[in-house]
Amino acid sequence: SAPGHLAAAFGVPTVTAVGPSDPDETRPWGPLSRVVRSREDLACRPCWFTPLHGNCPHQGRCMTEITSDQIVDALLDVVSAPRSGGDRVTPTLVSSGSD
Repeated sequence: SAPGHLAAAFGVPTVTAVGPSDPDETRPWGPLSRVVRSREDLACRPCWFTPLHGNCPHQGRCMTEITSDQIVDALLDVVSAPRSGGDRVTPTLVSSGSD
């Protein structure tokens, strides 16, 4: 999660998927930061720093049930958010392969 915290600190738009931790305590903070978590209400969440962490009785559903639609919606929201000075973020597609 460190890159998300650094990005948020410098005002870079971020989307963070949160599973076993408590987003109110651990999420990146900033006006251009968004958090996505599974819609399922699991009673064991947050399990970070508990005996359940690493021994999930739900096979990690707090992470695996986050949908690609949720991520895309958060990305679209954060890139369309006004920045200081009224500018908007211009998304750039980065390719990791050869073209």
